[in-house]
Amino acid sequence: MIGRAIHAIFSLCCAAALLYVAFFVPLGERTIAEHLRRVASTEEAQELGRELGEAGERLGRQAAADVEARLEESPEGAEPAEGPDSGASGIPSSTEGADPR
Repeated sequence: MIGRAIHAIFSLCCAAALLYVAFFVPLGERTIAEHLRRVASTEEAQELGRELGEAGERLGRQAAADVEARLEESPEGAEPAEGPDSGASGIPSSTEGADPR
């Protein structure tokens, strides 16, 4: 319990030190945060952000369509198929093969 508290305090101190360095310690003429802000404001970075957003939207639409297709394929109340992807662990329960005495 005390070890977990010490770990949390240490983690917070490290995060605070990292934030201090990123925002207040100059790396050349600018801080790390200012360098990142300038890089992110370039046209190439803006284009990359737009393309990533579009790819995420396409992936979301495709996933939703896949889920809808699977729901339409399986009739209401149907039992799930047994197989490697059926969610079963493949580990026999402790009662299988046990002596019923």
